[in-house]
Amino acid sequence: TQTEQETSTSLTVPVTPGVQQYHPSAAKAWVSCNNAGAAETSYNVASVTDTATGVATVNLTVSFSGSTYAVISQSDGAGGGVTCYCTSRSTGSFVLSSFNTLSQAAQDSNRNFAVAFGDQ
Repeated sequence: TQTEQETSTSLTVPVTPGVQQYHPSAAKAWVSCNNAGAAETSYNVASVTDTATGVATVNLTVSFSGSTYAVISQSDGAGGGVTCYCTSRSTGSFVLSSFNTLSQAAQDSNRNFAVAFGDQ
């Protein structure tokens, strides 16, 4: 059940695909996207919005219960020096920002990757 997965204390209860996502160790959302608003592949992502140079907002299908979830992200590098990080989180979306560490400026990345963990 959802409750059994969220408490994650049983060593004998089998996990079925319909409730696996409730376990604390399960990724609740993930995406491979570009800054132009296109998600190549994703889970629990309704859309990606290009909000500025180097900034993409990932809108979730199922919201988190609070804004204290973890987002791990990275960039494909876009020619070198570009890094991607999460700059803000709300229950229904998170923002990915790409920054070129060589030029010290926001820069669109060819591709960003992100995964989010937390309680929904």
